[in-house]
Amino acid sequence: MKHLHHTQSGYGWIDEGGERHREPIYTPDIAEAIDGPEESAISNEEAITAMAKIMNEVLRFCFENCKNGNPDLSRAFRRFACVAWALRPELFSNASLAALAPHLHVTRAALSAIVRRFCDEHGVRNVLMKNESTREKYSEAQKASHARRQKEKPGTPCEMPGSDEPFEQNPHPEDCK
Repeated sequence: MKHLHHTQSGYGWIDEGGERHREPIYTPDIAEAIDGPEESAISNEEAITAMAKIMNEVLRFCFENCKNGNPDLSRAFRRFACVAWALRPELFSNASLAALAPHLHVTRAALSAIVRRFCDEHGVRNVLMKNESTREKYSEAQKASHARRQKEKPGTPCEMPGSDEPFEQNPHPEDCK
């Protein structure tokens, strides 16, 4: 699917180096994907073809990885809700993913991963999403925090660093259950 043209739809706040400032937010121009650029009118048949391609991509994303052709409808609905939130957050009263997560019976992180994957694949970003530099800072902070906790936590025999030997060679396998 080709990347959609993005138009400025407002401003969002970003935090860089401890200072907050506004950044323009760009959202995909779905109407342009269907109607084409204003200077070139397309036929109804071309508009229907464009919409079919968009719907095909959304449905492919929502229903991918079905086991034995049997869709997991709960999973597909969560994915569809994530796509809708990414494209039109105002449909959800601009609620955050943290606010939506309990209603969809998953964590905010699970929804965020779905949204991030769809948006990264299609070049979409909405006003409620963090920008790329902020995402990188959060990721670095999370990794540093995880590394600190791992140093502080005493390891059990099966978590001891170093060896990748088979589990059977652990002298106390009952400790790893």
